[in-house]
Amino acid sequence: MIKEGKKINVYLKHENIPSLSINDEFR
Repeated sequence: MIKEGKKINVYLKHENIPSLSINDEFR
């Protein structure tokens, strides 16, 4: 689950989409 969260965070960052809520959730 942690690995998936990191992948999602990287994908969102690559898409240049500010996702503070998602970052906080996977932290």
